[in-house]
Order: sequence, then C-alpha cells, then structure tokens
Amino acid sequence: MSEPNIIDDDVEGLAIEAAAEVERKAAAFGVLAWQGVALEEFSFSRELMYHTMTAVAGLAPMRVIAKGPQGFLAHAVFILWLCRTKGEALEAMRHDARGMVAAAESWGAVHIGSNLQTEAMDLAVDILRQAEKTRAVHAPRSGSGGDSGNSPGL
Repeated sequence: MSEPNIIDDDVEGLAIEAAAEVERKAAAFGVLAWQGVALEEFSFSRELMYHTMTAVAGLAPMRVIAKGPQGFLAHAVFILWLCRTKGEALEAMRHDARGMVAAAESWGAVHIGSNLQTEAMDLAVDILRQAEKTRAVHAPRSGSGGDSGNSPGL
C-alpha cells in the first residue's frame, strides 16, 4: 500500500510555516536572528569593534542614552551589523573604523529603516543580555559573604 500523495496549493502558507519553524528552532536553541538570518555571537572581538565604532561615530555612552530609548538606535544598528557580518568580512575592515561605521549605517538604512527600529533595539538588548550571561564574574574574597562568581543571582 503506497502513501497518499497530498497536494497543497497553499505554497505561501507552507513558506510561512517553514519560516516559523526555523524561528521556533532558533528560539529553542538560543540562536538570535534578524530577518531570517542567524546572528553571530557578540564576541569579545565584535565588542571591541563596537566600542571603536561608537567612539568614531561620536555616540553617547550607554549610561547616558539609557534615559531615552531613541538614543539607543545607533548603538543597535552597530550591534546588529556586527553580529550579522561574518568574521572574515569584519577582519578585512578591522582597521577601518570609519568604513565600518559607514557600512553599518548603510546596512541599517536598508534592513531596519524607520519601520523596524523598535524590533532592532529589542534584539540588540537581547544580544547584549546574552553576551553578559557568558561574561566571567570574579568570586568575592573569602570572608566577604555573598555568592560565588557567575552565580545566577548576579
């Protein structure tokens, strides 16, 4: 007995379901994505490039922009661009901070624009939180009490 051949005319619906399944799997494994493309981790190297880019662009520090959400948009563009760009391409641009800023801003204009700003800022915060989870924390000195380093309570 052969399997029935099911024909589904809803190609668009199937594509939407397939994309949703990819998003579900990515969420289950903690992989962040932007517009269906998995992002690289916000590694130490990418973080260094981010700080260089923010300095060259003259962006206000995070402690200043935390008071107003729109100030974070430029930071979010840099973070997403750095995590979306493959390592080889970043290495080629490593010593051209102005070129990285220009490339990130051009990318942001096309892939974020004015309609995805909130989503971009939310994802950038998620990236920073994920990176913070893996950051080593020193254990307190003996006799000072408290939790050991990297405890969930920190």
